[in-house]
Amino acid sequence: MTPTHRFSIVACARWETRYITEWLTYHRMIGFDHVFLYCNDDDPAELYREVLPFTAGPTPFVSFTFFPEIGAQQAMYLHFLEHHRHKTEWMCFLDIDEFLRLPQHRSVGGFVGSFQGRVDSIYLNWCQFGNNGFINRPAGDVLPQYTRRRAGCDSYMTKHITRAIAIHPDHIRRGPMSDFWHYWNPLEYFEALNIVNVLGEDMHRYYDSPEISRATFEAPGKFEAMLKTAIINHYKFKSKEDFLLRAERSVAGVFAQQIDHKRQFEDGRADQVLGYLNEVEDTELADLWCGWLRRFERVAVPTTASMAPLSRGRPATQSSICEYSFAPTVERDASGAVNGTIDGTRKFHTAFETNPWWQVDLGGMATIREIRIYNTTDDTSPRFTNFSLSLSIDGDAWVEIMRKEDDIPVGGILTAPYIWNGPGTAWARFMRITLLGQNYLHLDQVEIYGE
Repeated sequence: MTPTHRFSIVACARWETRYITEWLTYHRMIGFDHVFLYCNDDDPAELYREVLPFTAGPTPFVSFTFFPEIGAQQAMYLHFLEHHRHKTEWMCFLDIDEFLRLPQHRSVGGFVGSFQGRVDSIYLNWCQFGNNGFINRPAGDVLPQYTRRRAGCDSYMTKHITRAIAIHPDHIRRGPMSDFWHYWNPLEYFEALNIVNVLGEDMHRYYDSPEISRATFEAPGKFEAMLKTAIINHYKFKSKEDFLLRAERSVAGVFAQQIDHKRQFEDGRADQVLGYLNEVEDTELADLWCGWLRRFERVAVPTTASMAPLSRGRPATQSSICEYSFAPTVERDASGAVNGTIDGTRKFHTAFETNPWWQVDLGGMATIREIRIYNTTDDTSPRFTNFSLSLSIDGDAWVEIMRKEDDIPVGGILTAPYIWNGPGTAWARFMRITLLGQNYLHLDQVEIYGE
């Protein structure tokens, strides 16, 4: 069976309604195309009402399942493996207080695609954040409010993003060291998998002993290198009150250890823990999130240009086609982006490759005054983020006139397209859009105005 999704998250949630929209939106923006969400609340109605918009439409972003047995995390994740793993190419088990941080690639597709050869599982370490001085949880988003973290390593535990076809639940041993959402040691054929960390280092021996875990993670420069490549921001304590809330949430099943947090609150150890979890300032994800929000401050409905669209119906081509393309040749597939229909859907689709491109031939030399690029409006829109525009008079020699590298996805018909209008005008016959990095390139429409 062909997977429906490329990158999926599997998560179980209890008492997370107020944070779920931000968490879902963030991971959608970095390229995950589905979330299998297991609700572990006493009553699922509140959480379901919050995520309902993500479950609607022909390609829902969330599959919602109510699992009433409190704390049965392993049972929930086994249910996913037994019933849904065939629906996705890659799977990542995350909690709602965990945000995958990808400063180098900005998209999960670009990150996974950066590994050479076949990789079955990529282990992701934690970066532990503190409460930023909050005694009680404040209203509002997590990412902009929590910017203090431990200076170095606080936990050697990992999560992972794994090729789903490589895992079969019948071969997972139960009992001690069976938390497969952290590591694949309980898998009978564990040694046969290609398991690495975000730096490409073999991880088979990482969990052999605490000493090996510590030596691996605390090697000089290791934590800093992971921060620059990929790591999980873990917002475990959003306030001092959280030491009590974690115990109140439940001490059943996987939550049994939460009773110790209550003891830490009562005997004063909580202050010590929060002290070292607030050692340094780190605004990486706060800046990224706020940048996305500022994008909508600039939204304006584009006015109809008085000039004729020179690109309408002109010959176009692109770097490649793939199984997701709409026509059997690069020329026919590329032509969809100049057919004049702006509706938010994909009109062409390249393969997954490094720096894919699309270009149009205006049929003769033209004065170009404005270029409008309409991104798609579906869950794949974050793929079109950083790109360059180039012009040519002959289709062979190219001059770059613009390079966008702000990591903010481009808008479409529902928000605002990207508009280039100088400074000045340009004179050319060919215009090329090149996506920077490794990913698919697909757009709704491209319009070029001038004479």
